[in-house]
Amino acid sequence: MLRLIWKNAWRSKRRTVLTVLSVAVSLFLLCTMLCYLSSGDTQLENAGASMRVVTRHQTSLTFFLPEAYTQKIANVPHVTTVQGCVWWGGQVEGKEMSLFMSTIAADLEPTEAMWDDYKFEPGVIDKMRGEVRGAVIARRLLARCQEQCGDSWQIGKTVTIKSPIFKHTIDLVLLGTCEGPDESILIFRRDYLEKVRDNPGQIGYFWARVDKAENIPGVCRDVDALFANSENETKTETEKAFMQSFMSMMGNIQDLVRNIGLAIVMMILMVAANTMAMVARERTTEHAVMRCLGFTRGRIAMLFVSESVLISLLGAVVGVGGAILLWRPGKFDLGGMAPFFQMTPGTTLIGLLVALGVGLVAGAAPAIAAARRSVVDGLRRVD
Repeated sequence: MLRLIWKNAWRSKRRTVLTVLSVAVSLFLLCTMLCYLSSGDTQLENAGASMRVVTRHQTSLTFFLPEAYTQKIANVPHVTTVQGCVWWGGQVEGKEMSLFMSTIAADLEPTEAMWDDYKFEPGVIDKMRGEVRGAVIARRLLARCQEQCGDSWQIGKTVTIKSPIFKHTIDLVLLGTCEGPDESILIFRRDYLEKVRDNPGQIGYFWARVDKAENIPGVCRDVDALFANSENETKTETEKAFMQSFMSMMGNIQDLVRNIGLAIVMMILMVAANTMAMVARERTTEHAVMRCLGFTRGRIAMLFVSESVLISLLGAVVGVGGAILLWRPGKFDLGGMAPFFQMTPGTTLIGLLVALGVGLVAGAAPAIAAARRSVVDGLRRVD
């Protein structure tokens, strides 16, 4: 029966090709959005295993904390390292939408101890000690900058970036590279930012490393209790919780993506169902003749559903296969915003299951109708 199913599917080549392409494009978009969701989940999963906690202003990230909090947090039991940071949000002139940077002004000395999951180029921290404008840049971010901005972005050269938050520009000397979970990061010295802003002693948030995972909840409570009822009360949370709150500032993106994905699935279903309904109308007499030749109702329904599933799976091969080729590891990361943006086995399986489900549902109603139609009614039909 496989040969008959294949020939039936390609009777109208134009219609089949258009249907396959429609299913393929829809599944490609669905897989792309699922990749975005899985990239965020991967980042949060990595953050969940971190021994770092974040202390920020209780009201919002936009409020600063006194630099004097650094030593007070360091004195909390089970805290091993503290680093003050300011989110600077750097951008390259003219590349605001295509070149995302996690630009952070940070206290220099605790950097290597705090970020042990990053691999810094040997000697780069020592070079930054001797250059107040020094900066370390993620290797992949440097490659993207070179692609979009040319040879002006090279190690040893001075680059100019601007901040959408502080509304000014700074010049940084690129002294070396690093590799780690955030492949869009650029770190420079916080004392240089204070010099540029002429506003010393202000910290955006503190990173603190805890000695053991079981001590993290206690450290969060102790730090917040330390500054309770003060002028600048704090909120201390795990790195995972901090990332979740940071992502929530962009709105409920996950629900939006899921709703769009559901709309895409419904669109695929309607396209496939319309195609199979047209096929059912065209083959009414043919099905009656097949019944006369001995085909059972179940066999006719099976042929119909199999043809629908075949067309949907052909679309999946093109759409899901294209997503696998394009969104392979290290190929694409939303300009640095989603470094884990890639097709996973789970996403591939979802795409194939959606195609299979669409084929079954789209072919079910026409198949049942064709199987139930009497031979006499089918033979009376004149196309």
